[in-house]
Amino acid sequence: MGLRPKPHQEEGRSPSSWTSIPVFQSFFLWNDISLGLRPKPHQEEGRSPSSWTSIPVFQSFFFMNPFLRKQKITTAFSTASTYHTQAKVQLQVANNLARHLHNLDLPPRPYILELGCGSGFLSVHLHKHWPDSRILLTDIAHPMLLRCRNTLQIPSNQAHFATMDGEYPAVNAGWDLITSSMTVQWFDNLPTALHRLAALLNPGGWLMFSTLGQETFQEWRHLCDQSAMTCGTPHYPSSDQLQAMWPTTGQGQVTEERITQQHPNPWAFLQELKALGAHQAAHNHQPATAGQMRRLLCHGNPNPGFSITHHILYGHFRQGN
Repeated sequence: MGLRPKPHQEEGRSPSSWTSIPVFQSFFLWNDISLGLRPKPHQEEGRSPSSWTSIPVFQSFFFMNPFLRKQKITTAFSTASTYHTQAKVQLQVANNLARHLHNLDLPPRPYILELGCGSGFLSVHLHKHWPDSRILLTDIAHPMLLRCRNTLQIPSNQAHFATMDGEYPAVNAGWDLITSSMTVQWFDNLPTALHRLAALLNPGGWLMFSTLGQETFQEWRHLCDQSAMTCGTPHYPSSDQLQAMWPTTGQGQVTEERITQQHPNPWAFLQELKALGAHQAAHNHQPATAGQMRRLLCHGNPNPGFSITHHILYGHFRQGN
């Protein structure tokens, strides 16, 4: 079930109560997305929506191939039952992003949208720092939403959940903060998605996220090159490339860091990606043969231990007034 606020009676811009709306499934959207939520245009003074309603989300059959990749991503994360205990880097990145968020000048009771909430690493910070916010937590994988709800352990009127693809947000404008940790790297067209998300912000609203950068998994790429094997790791942007993607309706900047993670060997690295649901290859990648993979794993890394780099980019964008 999706959620929407009833028209509020109290002073200010926050709804006084929330009610449920039905979630319908679409054949065109891999049977795992709700119709989503949107604020209705408000009639009162100020910039906040006075009520919410559901809207249908449809994608064309002729663009099914990219969505089939999204279906694989959805399935992978849906079955990642040990994500919350194994996603060490993701937890660290969410904590780092939260520190950036704490410095934002948001309204006292902000409207917050989180994309790709996962098991709740960032969601915990959002609720703790803005306990009176109107927050909608979304993820493309419904089982992840259930894990996030279990992580938060808060009353149902304090956070609301919807199954939604963050690249195609089924919400109207009216948000003070849209945020996401380690999700937008799964988008098929990041520049277009950033423009789409910026259009949903209130004047002066913030879009804040973390994602993977160009140097991510460079050690694995090197092993693949040594073995003359095509690497399936998606191509991530550099900090300069991400900086060039910002919409012209506001101002954005990019900061970066590199997190190194140690594994016993390359096979352990691949197994962890699979356990996290993060093992989907780049679009149109042709998988290696069993023989190629065996040669790489047996001979590509003769030294004990395998170090892997996570190149993390933090995007900070503020919509103009």
